[in-house]
Amino acid sequence: MTANMDWELIKSELSATTKQKLHGLESLAAICDKEPLHIDLTLEFVDLVAQATLQLLSAIITREGEGVRAYTSSILPMVVGRLADARQQVRQEACDVLLSMLEAITPSFVLEKMSRFWSHRHWKVRHGILQTVAEAVSRGTPGLLSNKDQNSYLITQVINLVEDPNETVRDASLDCLQEMYMVLGEALVEDLRHQAIRPASMKEVIMRLDEHSPTNMDLPDVKSGTGSTPTSRKTTKDNVATPHSHAQDCDVALYDVDQTAKRAVAAKRGQF
Repeated sequence: MTANMDWELIKSELSATTKQKLHGLESLAAICDKEPLHIDLTLEFVDLVAQATLQLLSAIITREGEGVRAYTSSILPMVVGRLADARQQVRQEACDVLLSMLEAITPSFVLEKMSRFWSHRHWKVRHGILQTVAEAVSRGTPGLLSNKDQNSYLITQVINLVEDPNETVRDASLDCLQEMYMVLGEALVEDLRHQAIRPASMKEVIMRLDEHSPTNMDLPDVKSGTGSTPTSRKTTKDNVATPHSHAQDCDVALYDVDQTAKRAVAAKRGQF
């Protein structure tokens, strides 16, 4: 069998059944040891290997269920990292693995392990997590929206991303909230009343939810800044001072300089 035929066979195996994918990965490793690597062919196989590996993971998780729990901490970082992949198909496969984990393992356990990724530095990761949760809610994943505390936790995580710097992430957060609203209804609306969010962002949320069914929540007055004024929001390193606070600081500083100058002038006069 020629090298070209080997490559073609491996490519077909990586796109076939789970057993064939495993064989294809083994064959690929073997042929890479004995054949010179061509960059074009290598790049082509990067896609196939990434997709095949994620598909294998998804199949194993679905089959083993709770048996995968012990490996969650090892699997998640690798899969979440693929949410930032430049290739859309690879990102989708990563989402599918996360969905498989939420369906096969207790969702509360998976969500706990995923908690640190909601604020991931790469916007595609944050976007991918929102898409995964929205899809899981849409599918009616058992145990995902199962109790008030867990629901509130999820709502808070999604709400935090309504004010994300990236527009795509912000849109995905609104989509996710809408999916949750279709399931939770008034319970989600009640939780929103206690969320820390700027009036302008709250207005966006209410308008998006109202597209599905009326929330009966008053739209905040964005001009005057009235509306939701929660005090429980945690300050993070990403928070920046408002223009008003900077102005106050400048006023105080100028006042101090002015008073110092006046005292200096008065002292000089007293010397003459």
